[in-house]
Amino acid sequence: MTDATDRGRYAEHDGDFAMIAPAGRLLVVYFGYTNCPDLCPTTLAYLRAATRELGDDGALVDLAMVTVDPDRDTPDVLNGYLASFTDRFHALHPSSIDELEVAENAFLASSSISIGDDGNVEVGHSATAYVVDSRGDVVVEWPFGVDKDLMARDLRVLVERTKQER
Repeated sequence: MTDATDRGRYAEHDGDFAMIAPAGRLLVVYFGYTNCPDLCPTTLAYLRAATRELGDDGALVDLAMVTVDPDRDTPDVLNGYLASFTDRFHALHPSSIDELEVAENAFLASSSISIGDDGNVEVGHSATAYVVDSRGDVVVEWPFGVDKDLMARDLRVLVERTKQER
């Protein structure tokens, strides 16, 4: 598993954010953007359903989404988007492309933005969700397509382990 302790701190619109879950919790880290037509809304909807399946324990799972399209995903846009999936989120808005690349490199994620001759913005991005524990370790990686049932099973096991560590 990838160690997240060297990930440093990344800009959030109201300060810095460490990519480590608080004690007794889990953090799902995802790199995406609000205009994504398929990967992002599907993954986030599955995550929402999985945390709901956990009942009260679902409140122990937070989401941190780093936008890969910071020009269009203003903090307000990103907050509104994430609020439609969960009330436990961190909307992370890199202050520069360099900062985004540092964050992506720490998780082995990637993204690209190109603007066509017609002015259309094309965004490509990896679509893996990373579950990070309170030690900063990535304990599970979900590639795109992992459904809510598998997410819920993984989260149930990880939440129980987290409860035992308290």
